[in-house]
Amino acid sequence: MTSTLPAAGKAVQNEKGISPMDIVVLGIGFLFFALFFAFVKACDSL
Repeated sequence: MTSTLPAAGKAVQNEKGISPMDIVVLGIGFLFFALFFAFVKACDSL
């Protein structure tokens, strides 16, 4: 009996090679740095 599901440890990527999770992680990272610099600017004005 053969399984058509991919292996558990293998990453599934689309044809472009960029998965939607990559975009989510980059967006969260960008948001983190934007909030960090806004926080520093707000604290500097105190």
